[in-house]
Amino acid sequence: FLLKLSDNPSLHYIWGNMNASAFVFEENYNGKRYLWGATAAHYFLQKPFLENSQLGLVPIKIVAQGHYGYNDVALFPIPDNMQKYIQPLKLAEHSAKKGEELISAGYFDDGFQIEKNRVVIKRLPTRILTSLVVEDKLAREGACGGPVINAQGEVVGMHVGSSDRLQAGFVVPVEHFYELLQAYHQQGKSLHSLYFNGKNLGPININEFVQHIEVWQGNKLLDRFDSYPKRALIDYNHLEKWVDVSQADKIVLIIEKVPFSTVQRDQSTHQFKITYDLKTGLVSKPEI
Repeated sequence: FLLKLSDNPSLHYIWGNMNASAFVFEENYNGKRYLWGATAAHYFLQKPFLENSQLGLVPIKIVAQGHYGYNDVALFPIPDNMQKYIQPLKLAEHSAKKGEELISAGYFDDGFQIEKNRVVIKRLPTRILTSLVVEDKLAREGACGGPVINAQGEVVGMHVGSSDRLQAGFVVPVEHFYELLQAYHQQGKSLHSLYFNGKNLGPININEFVQHIEVWQGNKLLDRFDSYPKRALIDYNHLEKWVDVSQADKIVLIIEKVPFSTVQRDQSTHQFKITYDLKTGLVSKPEI
């Protein structure tokens, strides 16, 4: 079920080896069986290959991915000629609970590694925080995208980062996989509602992310909150936690949109605004 990904081998002589971890799970949807490969969206894989001992480098296509700031999951169908070599994992119905012991697996330090006794510390709005021994000298590049598994052998999430300061690891919860699968089957649509002090500011899609929150008084910018460093803490139902609007008359959300897949024509990243007039209560989406 564990896979090693490599992005665009022709560029390795320029950038060095660009390896990533991945795993395979099975989905049954409307009577049809899907065998999915999953990895972290923040790798930005454009021409990815699976490395297989029997078949060599097998090209794949990312057909669904969330924004790396929020969902951070990328999915690719397993090619037919590889399916007989793979034993898929099962997605858990729910995320892990505080205190639960987990195991993770991934490709780093020149081989596949198993990390045991990852205890769930707490659930953040978009991530699970677990204990993890992180050594300064240990090269962990490529570990992201590996599965995090409970005692029943089910996937409760995916490893997407670590902190040597906290001695902890960050995990995308399994709910994000179900969300991305739903978006794939609905042609890319899976909407989140944004709330500021209980006001619904409208939806954003799974491949979109609140990058900045600006606070304005007339034509004067009072404050600008960059959400990316705190992306695991962002609660889309309570965006008001991050800015002071006591002197403001409007807020502006800067939304970044990344491509939903690597097979669509437009591979550019776009931005748009959501403006909320605090006096009138009106919400608009002017072009940037």
